[in-house]
This record gives sequence, structure tokens and C-alpha cells, in this order.
Amino acid sequence: VSPACTNMSVAATDILVQAGETLLYSVSLHNTTAADAFFLLYNAAAVADVTVGTTAADYIIPNGANAIVNMSFSKPLHFAKGLVIASTTATGGSSGAAQDASLGIA
Repeated sequence: VSPACTNMSVAATDILVQAGETLLYSVSLHNTTAADAFFLLYNAAAVADVTVGTTAADYIIPNGANAIVNMSFSKPLHFAKGLVIASTTATGGSSGAAQDASLGIA
């Protein structure tokens, strides 16, 4: 399986990347704010399944102020239901933090 690249801008509003079984091979993030940001990944089939600030994220990737994070996974992260993402200023918060994201998914 060859991963496809998906590019998007993310903030507190949850975004459905893909419904159904999803494998995440890589993440590139550019935090465009002057504060730390947290990229939240949820195993969810729809945005209705996630309430940012209430629903616990399955994975959290921290990113410093105006920083860039690049990660690749030799064993891809598995999301059985689908992949929903968001970006906040705190791990359990709901205040949005703008980040540009590029995801390698299959």
C-alpha cells in the first residue's frame, strides 16, 4: 500500500481526514502560532464522534511555537474507525492553534 499525501490547515474544529480503516505513515506539522500547539488524532468514524476539549485523543503530537515537526512511523498508526484531527493550545483544551498539516495515509 502506498500512502497518499493529504494537506490541510487545522485548528480546534475537528476535521475528518478519512472514514473507515486508516493507516497513518507520516505527519509534517507547521505551527503558525506564537504559542505551543498540540496536534490531536482520534480514532473516529465522523466528526460527530469527537468533541474537542472533551473527547480524549488517541495520539497527541506537541509542537513548539512557530515550529515544524516531521514524524514518520516504521509501523503505521492504525485507526480502525477512521481518522479525525484537531489542533489546540493545550492537550485537553478546546482553544484552536493554527497548524498546517501534511499526512501520509492509506
